[in-house]
Amino acid sequence: MKRYHIPAFFLRHQWGVIFCFLFLFSFFVYQYHEYSLVDYQTYSDEVMISLVVDGLEVAEFPSQESGKVLEHSECDKGASASWNYEKWGPLIQNMTKSRTKCRFEFVSKYSESLLNGADPVLSEGLIPIVIDENGAVKKASLGSEWYNYSNKEWANAITLLDSTKVYADGETIPESAIESYFVWIPRYKYKIFNEGNYQTLTNVEKKEQTIEVVFESKEKSVSNGIHVGEWLTHPAFTSFDVNGMWVGKFETGY
Repeated sequence: MKRYHIPAFFLRHQWGVIFCFLFLFSFFVYQYHEYSLVDYQTYSDEVMISLVVDGLEVAEFPSQESGKVLEHSECDKGASASWNYEKWGPLIQNMTKSRTKCRFEFVSKYSESLLNGADPVLSEGLIPIVIDENGAVKKASLGSEWYNYSNKEWANAITLLDSTKVYADGETIPESAIESYFVWIPRYKYKIFNEGNYQTLTNVEKKEQTIEVVFESKEKSVSNGIHVGEWLTHPAFTSFDVNGMWVGKFETGY
C-alpha cells in the first residue's frame, strides 16, 4: 500500500498555517457581511444602495414629511455620500468605479420638548452648525442634539460663500468659507406685565423685570391678551404665520 508523507515544514508550522487560514477566513466573512449580506438594491447603473430607517432595513428612502434625517452614510471604493435636504435625495461624490455600494442610515430629527413644536426650520442654503468652545465651526447632524434652549444653547446656522460646497456632518467649516451667521428665534407668547401707560409718569423707576415666556407652535391658538397678566403671542410671528425666524447674529454690513 502506497504511503503519503506530510512535509516536515507543515508539521513544524501547522499552527501558523492554521492561524493564517482562520485570519483570512474571518476577514472575508467580515467583508461579506459588510457588503454582501446587507440588502443592497440598484439605484443607478453605477450605484447600489442600502437603506436603514430607525435600525430597520427598508426598500425606499423616507419621505420629506416623515421627520427623518440622515445620521450616517458610507460608501465603498473610496466614494462618499451625504444627503441633499433641499432636493431631498442622495449626493454621492468621489465615485471612480462602477457598482459602488453606499449605505444610508436615517433616524428621527432632533427636537426639543421645551420649544413645543417651534424647532428650527432650515430653508435652502442654510447650514446647521455647532460651535466648539475653541470657536471651531462644524456642520451639525440633524439627528443629534445641536441646540438646547433649556441650557441657553441656541440653534445656529450659516450661509456659505460657495453654495455648491458640501460638508459632511461633523466636518469643520473654515471661517473663510462662511458668508453669514444666523440664530433661530422660536415662536413664543409672553405674559403682559404692564400696559405701556407712561404718558402721565414723570419719574419712571428703573428696575429689572422678569418676563414670562412660553414657546409655542403656530398650530396652537394665538394668544391675544391686552391686559396685565394675560398672554400675547408676539406679533412678529403672527404677522408672518411662522414657527420662528432666523436673525443675523452679527452686523451684516453697510
